[in-house]
Amino acid sequence: LVVLSQHINLEISCRGEGFRNLYRCLPTNHSINDGPPRGAIHTFRMALWSAHLGGYNPEFLNPSSEECLGYVKRVTEDFWEVYTADEPRHSDVHLLPYPLYVSETGDLSPKEAPWDCFPDTIAPTVGAKSGILPAKLTT
Repeated sequence: LVVLSQHINLEISCRGEGFRNLYRCLPTNHSINDGPPRGAIHTFRMALWSAHLGGYNPEFLNPSSEECLGYVKRVTEDFWEVYTADEPRHSDVHLLPYPLYVSETGDLSPKEAPWDCFPDTIAPTVGAKSGILPAKLTT
């Protein structure tokens, strides 16, 4: 199992030099010719998605499918409405979409204030180029 991660450093993000989160699990002894992985990583992924997306859904069995992507988008967008509502209400979903608008050409723009910053911070959701790190890492 290889886990790669970068995390948001609030101090850096507050200066407009945001990092993106990246979590990826790769089975080290699995070949695509073996079919879809169904070992410990599969079990972990199913449990993680079920816990954060309000319960099990058979779409999770094929995570690279358009159906799975569509399901995750719908559930997280529905939860965005719950999360940003004036009156709090219970939800079994605990995953939000990234708070950006993405145009058909791939251009990014922030949502309207106060959602242009990560919750409870002044860290903007749209990062800026770093004067230190290469552009490939920060754009």
